[in-house]
Amino acid sequence: MPGGMNVLFRVHRLTQSADDDIGGAIYTGSAVGDFYGRFNEEKPSKLLLEQGVEVVRLGTVLLRYHKAADPNALTIEERDQLEILRPIQHPFYGKRFHILSIQHMPTHPNQRRNLIRLTVRRADWSRTEEKV
Repeated sequence: MPGGMNVLFRVHRLTQSADDDIGGAIYTGSAVGDFYGRFNEEKPSKLLLEQGVEVVRLGTVLLRYHKAADPNALTIEERDQLEILRPIQHPFYGKRFHILSIQHMPTHPNQRRNLIRLTVRRADWSRTEEKV
């Protein structure tokens, strides 16, 4: 594990099946893979904290794929979900974040660092005892 990449993430892909009894309204999901990375929580704006019950938590994730020969073999897409698996002391352990955007690092394709930067979001309740 490289220095600073101390969080284990699992990427989930959610899809709607068109042949269920409700006509595609039920989400099904599958795990894409487990990856080490780094999670940085962004500071929420004071306006969002004061105005409502839901607070949007934004974060930046620097994710390292496995060293595959073809980095295109792994497809992480917007609207996939990212779950934090380790360490178990992490404040967001077991929580899922939605991937909003994906940025590939500006390195030469022959370099095998395979790093991507993800912008993620999560909605929490701000004025109740229960956490989502």
